[in-house]
Amino acid sequence: MISSTKQENINRILSILKFHRKGMTITEISKKIKINRNLVAKYLELLLLSGRVEMATVGVAKVFSISHRVPMSAMLSFSSDIIIVLDREGRLIQTNRNFNDFFNITVDSAIGSLLSELRIQCLSCIWEEIFQGKVLPEDEISMETMHEVEGERKFLKAKVLLTVFEDGEKGVTLILEDITARKKAEIALKESEEKFRNVAELSSFPVAVIDSDGRYLYMNRKFTETFGYSEKEVREGRDWFRLAYPDPEYRKMAKEAWKEDLTQSRAGEVRPRIFTVTCRDGTEKEVCFRPVTMPDGNQLITYGDITEKRAIERQLQFLTSILDNSKKAIVGLDRYGKILTWNRGVMLMTGFTMDEMLGGELLSIFAPHIKASCEETLHTVCDGRSIENQHVIWIHKDGSFIDVSLNCSPILDRNRSANGILVIANDITKEKKAEKDLQIRDYVIAGMNTGIGLVDSDWGICYLNRAILDLLERGETAEIIGRSFAELINQDARAEKLLDAIQEAIRKVGIWEGEITLDLNRDAPLRCYMVARRVDDSEAGYIMINMEEMDRKKDAEKGIRIKGDEIEEIIEFLPEPTLMINDQGRVRRWNQAMERLTQIKKEEMIGKGDYAYALPLYGIKMPMLLDMVEKPDSEIIKYYPNFRRFGKELHAEVFMPCARGKGAYFWVKASPIYNENKTYVGAIESLMDITQWRAIRKVRMERSK
Repeated sequence: MISSTKQENINRILSILKFHRKGMTITEISKKIKINRNLVAKYLELLLLSGRVEMATVGVAKVFSISHRVPMSAMLSFSSDIIIVLDREGRLIQTNRNFNDFFNITVDSAIGSLLSELRIQCLSCIWEEIFQGKVLPEDEISMETMHEVEGERKFLKAKVLLTVFEDGEKGVTLILEDITARKKAEIALKESEEKFRNVAELSSFPVAVIDSDGRYLYMNRKFTETFGYSEKEVREGRDWFRLAYPDPEYRKMAKEAWKEDLTQSRAGEVRPRIFTVTCRDGTEKEVCFRPVTMPDGNQLITYGDITEKRAIERQLQFLTSILDNSKKAIVGLDRYGKILTWNRGVMLMTGFTMDEMLGGELLSIFAPHIKASCEETLHTVCDGRSIENQHVIWIHKDGSFIDVSLNCSPILDRNRSANGILVIANDITKEKKAEKDLQIRDYVIAGMNTGIGLVDSDWGICYLNRAILDLLERGETAEIIGRSFAELINQDARAEKLLDAIQEAIRKVGIWEGEITLDLNRDAPLRCYMVARRVDDSEAGYIMINMEEMDRKKDAEKGIRIKGDEIEEIIEFLPEPTLMINDQGRVRRWNQAMERLTQIKKEEMIGKGDYAYALPLYGIKMPMLLDMVEKPDSEIIKYYPNFRRFGKELHAEVFMPCARGKGAYFWVKASPIYNENKTYVGAIESLMDITQWRAIRKVRMERSK
């Protein structure tokens, strides 16, 4: 520290110089304050080092004057940095306000204290670094350190400057800059770059980063795997253009496209382009480039190898051009089940347009409960196997279900590997409904009390319902399928003759009915009443038989006679449309099923004659089949050319153009009605809708060809 005498002499020198602005020499100052010249020179040296005076050389003389620079003590308060002035012992001589605020230490407690006494770890580390050589540094020292404030880390950049005090003693000045924000940004950037590299290395797509000068800063492993070029081969953009586009004209086009996109680019905007790239092994790939300009001006590029996809698209475009007008529904998929093409046929079937479905998954229109199995089907096709006539259920746009038969085939590339799937779909909703209806009819027939069976033209058994099985005391139809019906009747020559006679009657008139005897190893043979008739127009076709035990038949006939007055009431509730006329040709009965078919109530139709009952079915007044039961065949054939007569019954297959609004096919049966005196009193006709059955029969015949 400076003694009071020295300080007084220094103040006297400064006071004299204030009044001599042009300056004074050492000799002039010595004479003025009457102090030894050498002592004055020493005081001036201290003032010169502290910056309080300035020196100028005039000839051989040194002229001293008051300095016009701002003293360091005044500068400290204006600095945004943390400033600490220490003597060579590490004692705080001076600090600024930023120091006090940052370290939360008051000026009074800080000034005069040793740095080690403040227990500030970061400052202690700096001090140890300064004095590791036990000598104050002559040159400026820079270093970084960290200080923790209430659990938060603060990063500081320290500058250490050699400082000379007014008395000539040396110390240091620490200038600490708070670089926390910058440091955190650097750490975040480093972590971000590390994450980017980790993600990029795991990416299934090639990735590269190019700076504004065209230098490749980064390319991931997939880049080299896809194109074959390494970092050493592709250092700059010109290297890439030379290798990837060997054709000069194509290279020129690619460069111009790149430059054009680059000049119009905006940060964060993707600029997709498709180019054909030549790889290191000479193969060509169609690649979708997706460059995007990053905030720092660098270009981040991802590359999508779309070679296979474009090949599939070209194949499907070719197939679509051929098949787009097909009535069949045709869908083209890539190997992942994504829709690439969707023709008009499938649009009409499902209600979804190509724009709605393109790029989506075909599984999205499958019924939820079959999606898993259908996904396995698509995987099977991708393995190179075709699938034919697989029944699935699709969902129409309106929410309804569609029964569909699928044929799926793999689309093969040049290596015979499946890179897509061709799906051809047929709408079989009507067929499935008809089959279901037939199954229901089969269940009804199987459960009827009347024995019903089916044999072929050689009397081989094809089907027997439960009533016949019970009659024959047989467990299942399978036990006797294929056996001859002759085995069920008497085992003598009369059986063969009886069957021949039945066959001849069927051939001539289409029906046989009478009594037969079955040999069932009972105490006595079983007497049955049987009706046999041909079920189609082929003489070699199937024969349907109705069998009933004679005793039951007699009891039933007796019951009918007893309850004859109730027969008309029963007609009302028959499931098949039925009407009855009297002997004057006027409607006597028009049951509920007929009301549903024609949408005409019985109250409107009862008593109508003059063929008015034909209008809702045929659209014109004409004789119906029940009007012809008493007519000769020559007259019947004029209206019903394919009719058949079975005794008194008439049968015909008829198309009724007004039925169900759009026309329908019916199997019609008409019978005369006689009273107890065998006098004709009217006729009855029942209709069975066979429209769907005809459609299924037609499909089956086409498939069998």
